[in-house]
Amino acid sequence: MKKLYLILWWHMHQPMYKNPFTNIYELPWVFLHSIKDYLEMPLFLEKFTKLKMNFNLTPVLIDQIEDYQRNDVSCRLLNVIKKHPSDIEKEEREFFLSLIEVMTDRLKERMPLLKETAHTRLLDIKVAFLMAWVGEMSGGRSDIIKALKDKGRDYTEEEKNMLLEALRHIIGDILPAYRRLQEEGRICVTTSPYYHPILPLLFSIDSAKEVVGDIALPDVRADTKEDAFAHIERAIDKYRKIFGDSPAGCWPSEGAVSNTVLDALYKKGIVICGTDESVLENSTGTKDIYKPYIFGNGIRILFRNRELSDKIGFVYHHWQEEDGVSDFLKGLRHIYETHENPVVTVILDGENCWEYYPDNGNRFLNLFYETLEREDWIETLTLNEVFEKELQTKEIHHIKAGSWINGNLLKWIGNPEKNRFWEMLLKTRKISGLNRSIMIAEGSDWFWWQGESEKAPFLDVFKDLFINYLKYACIESGADMPDFLENQ
Repeated sequence: MKKLYLILWWHMHQPMYKNPFTNIYELPWVFLHSIKDYLEMPLFLEKFTKLKMNFNLTPVLIDQIEDYQRNDVSCRLLNVIKKHPSDIEKEEREFFLSLIEVMTDRLKERMPLLKETAHTRLLDIKVAFLMAWVGEMSGGRSDIIKALKDKGRDYTEEEKNMLLEALRHIIGDILPAYRRLQEEGRICVTTSPYYHPILPLLFSIDSAKEVVGDIALPDVRADTKEDAFAHIERAIDKYRKIFGDSPAGCWPSEGAVSNTVLDALYKKGIVICGTDESVLENSTGTKDIYKPYIFGNGIRILFRNRELSDKIGFVYHHWQEEDGVSDFLKGLRHIYETHENPVVTVILDGENCWEYYPDNGNRFLNLFYETLEREDWIETLTLNEVFEKELQTKEIHHIKAGSWINGNLLKWIGNPEKNRFWEMLLKTRKISGLNRSIMIAEGSDWFWWQGESEKAPFLDVFKDLFINYLKYACIESGADMPDFLENQ
């Protein structure tokens, strides 16, 4: 029977938020997504026994999940939550309220108290804030969480502390859940370069010119090829420690690939990776994305269907769930009818989009998964199963360096602010050599919002973390602090 093979690949990532000088997590997004999404997504899949899926967990995210399992983790948010309201200082209160301010309306709807902060006890607001972030499946397994949700307000310090312990247990269940489902053959877990760097730029900063020939690049240069390999090798080592085997697949940070990146991944044992359809179009002039490609060295490449992926990420939360699922199925049906046994690859963040959906996306996912199970012309695959099927493949011998953002690297380099960050990074790399702090500073997230017209919340925190890791790299290496960092 003719089939459409659907590869759903959920990407989970957060940058390193821990201040190297204080060991305090400056922003709480790993903690909040851990209680809302990282366990929720595999638990949700368990209800649908016919479906197979793929999850990418970045090593820098895993490190932070492991930290938050501990009682003694230090986090600006948790430090405020744990304090008695009478002991909270003005700056701490303002920080906490700023986190509520940037929540989506959909999240606030889950705990209406969050819309009454001016007239509500601070203790109730703290508990309501945490409860708004707790996933339905994750929280549904805890009696204390269910009881607090039913209670609704007038919480006690003891109940708050019991909630914090219940949340810590949720976080402790995350990594075992992924390992168990992978061992059962239900999912495939993949990795990314350790601290989520843009690998093509580490191998050669001039790779940005392959698609945008007139891009303005930093004047400073440093040899960071060793760094690129270190990110790959250490990611594989971390994966082995968590999952007991080497990863077969890799989602390169931001889907950013080049000829050199593909060679490096394959040499280190990665046999399949993904990137965006725009990279294929830039490289070959075609959009024939519905089959696996084999790069010259042997690594297989899956090209992401941008339209379907982005509709889940950015569009369907505006729609009724039935309309969104129907539209997605219509897109698949068109592909099925116009291609022979097509392989459709859908890759997107598995965390950030759900807070824009009603009910944290549960109703959408429930209907989406039910529909996929029901349609016998659709078969979902893990990446491992791509090799087991006798699927038609195509060869590709050259890839232009690009990412899943418009098929180029402009999101991370090329404007004055981004280039200034690169100059500081590369100058520090020359001074300090390769160390952990340099590798963290090479992460993609620090460059993302620099010089953009749209400003992100807490952008100053991102800048400070980046600068602090450069400074700490000098301290780690015993090098003198350069003036361009001393004055920051």
